[in-house]
Amino acid sequence: MKTILKTLGLQKKINQNFVLDIPEFSIYPYENIALIGPNGAGKSTFLRILNLLEKPDKGEIFWKEEKINLKKLKIRFKMALIFSESLLFQGKVFDNAALGLTFRKFSRKEIDFKVNEILEKLKIKHLKNNLINELSSGEAQRVNLARALVLQPEVLLLDEPFSSLDLIIKEELINDFKEVLGGYKLTTLFVTHNKEEALKLGDNLIIMHQGRFIQKGKMEEVLSSPNSTFAAKFIGMENFYRGKIVKEREETKFIVKNVSFKILPDKKGNNAILRPEEILLSRLSFSSSARNIFSGEIIQIVQTEALIRVTLDIGVPLIALLTKASFEEMNLKLGEKIFATFKVNAIHIL
Repeated sequence: MKTILKTLGLQKKINQNFVLDIPEFSIYPYENIALIGPNGAGKSTFLRILNLLEKPDKGEIFWKEEKINLKKLKIRFKMALIFSESLLFQGKVFDNAALGLTFRKFSRKEIDFKVNEILEKLKIKHLKNNLINELSSGEAQRVNLARALVLQPEVLLLDEPFSSLDLIIKEELINDFKEVLGGYKLTTLFVTHNKEEALKLGDNLIIMHQGRFIQKGKMEEVLSSPNSTFAAKFIGMENFYRGKIVKEREETKFIVKNVSFKILPDKKGNNAILRPEEILLSRLSFSSSARNIFSGEIIQIVQTEALIRVTLDIGVPLIALLTKASFEEMNLKLGEKIFATFKVNAIHIL
């Protein structure tokens, strides 16, 4: 299959320091890629270059395998870039959503149909005659999304469009946006520093750090098998231990202080990583195929955006995540002793 958008040898410097150094990037038709990384990683600069808003110092950009002439910007009509700020002008919701269609000289009949349709899908048609300054932050961002989607771009670039929203508004908008995307044949590149957003909107994942891609692949593959300590920590593998591997008879163990984790054989490395999502908490020990079972005291309970983070002391801190429903059902309290269970293949060795 041909790529829809590709770059080769992309570089960008500021004050002789690399902001971007990306040997190759490809995205295929209808692929959804989440690009995550810390602030300052170069994510937004990369999107601006892809959208031809900024020129690289070196490198080539290809659209459907044909090199783009960076002096001719008509190809931008096939793409849309959504920023974290809504960037709406003072006026009515309808006029903001219709802006791109108006510039492209669509007929009034076409504009009315297309704008009303996308406002309906994003659940803001009832606000079409409202002024922008009358909207909430979530409603304003829905208008921003509508203005991009109404153009029916082949490639949609999103630069942290939900980062400034409150949790409840954010979750509702992401769910609605995902549903709307399902009705379009779009290729999307979604930039965020939030792993939960990436999980909801991406099929594939790229981790970026200091202007470079340090890992890319299928979402679940990257999340379960990070290739570096930075990648592991950034994607939320909070259970990070330094120790040594010991082989005892038919078992291979990773030893941290006085705690012994059972791991898969033939592993090498001094770092063990365990995703909190892989840990099952229970009040009673039970029989299962999981060979790592520990009893520990709850020493911390913290609510994150969507989950409850529970830390146990099993000789070393062990962090697990629970849904709010599971946490309420178990009625866990600080100081309680409970069991943590996980499989040997849940432990990743670096």
